[in-house]
Amino acid sequence: MYKLEKELRNMREEIKQMLNQIKNEEQLSLIYLYVKNILKRTSGK
Repeated sequence: MYKLEKELRNMREEIKQMLNQIKNEEQLSLIYLYVKNILKRTSGK
């Protein structure tokens, strides 16, 4: 279980980095919002 949680944290960090890269690209704004929403739903908060 710990390994899975660590893997999920790593994936979330990668997604956050991708978000930072695409945030300023106007044509990707919908993808940005979609992925950001996924992050919110999977944050466990």
